[in-house]
Amino acid sequence: NSVGFSVRSMGGFVGAEQLIEEHARQLEQFEAWARAGEWEKFHRSHYDWWAFPIDEESSYGKKYSVDQATAAAIIQKNPDFALRFQRGVQLLCTSWGWDVVQGVWIANPSKPHQSWQNYPVRLYKAGRSCAVLGQLDLFHKMVHFAETLEAQGYSLTFSSSTHKNTNTLQKWKQDFGGPAP
Repeated sequence: NSVGFSVRSMGGFVGAEQLIEEHARQLEQFEAWARAGEWEKFHRSHYDWWAFPIDEESSYGKKYSVDQATAAAIIQKNPDFALRFQRGVQLLCTSWGWDVVQGVWIANPSKPHQSWQNYPVRLYKAGRSCAVLGQLDLFHKMVHFAETLEAQGYSLTFSSSTHKNTNTLQKWKQDFGGPAP
């Protein structure tokens, strides 16, 4: 199971300290899964809220929502958080068989579950979190990954509690601008 609460609270933001603690625990889990080659655990576990906080409400309400000003303050006061966040995104992409740093598919993935899982909402949240947290280089690498998936015929359209039939790339472009945000 993933780190966090079993009962969803619709209250306000949990606060920077709790978010950082939950994220650190989740990263420890990511590292353990990666070491063991248990890529399927990335795909079936629930952790998006605290692993990839975004500036939108979710099924948890605003509990894990951060705006860009809050995100900047968290990173300024906790610079190690940015490094841990980047590592979390790298491990997520590795679970999909994608080397986000090099911008290529991993040759000969180690396990059958180390592949794209047709989960565009998780891609959307991870990429959006990169943008919100000011990790723009990593955000652009996520855009490249999404463009690669789309070029290979994968649908990047998803629906969630806050989005209906939303295309990941189009939403990123709408919210963050540019031909390739």
